[in-house]
Amino acid sequence: MINLTAILSANSQDILQPFGVDPIMASKAFPQLVAIYSSPSLYYQTLQHIDYVLSIIDVLQIYVQDLASLQLAAWFHDIVYDTHVRDKEEKSADYAVDMLNTLAVPANTITKS
Repeated sequence: MINLTAILSANSQDILQPFGVDPIMASKAFPQLVAIYSSPSLYYQTLQHIDYVLSIIDVLQIYVQDLASLQLAAWFHDIVYDTHVRDKEEKSADYAVDMLNTLAVPANTITKS
């Protein structure tokens, strides 16, 4: 049986490596993402969804100028998902900014992602 969490953990490390993120810091951040995307209240925004989005990006990567930034954006595009709020995209962006700042991802990457 494929361990999706292990695959995505390795994937997240690979995505963060070009930005010089400390692997220990990245490994501490990953469980937060897993917890959010594993919430029983989520039907569509799950780890399987993130894996699917990343696989589509992988297939289409020849058309992408900044693959790592797009992959980062995929991880955070629906991190805050609540059908009862109108600004979930903005809240997802805020969450991404906070986490990526904590991981010391360069500011120009954060604004791009």
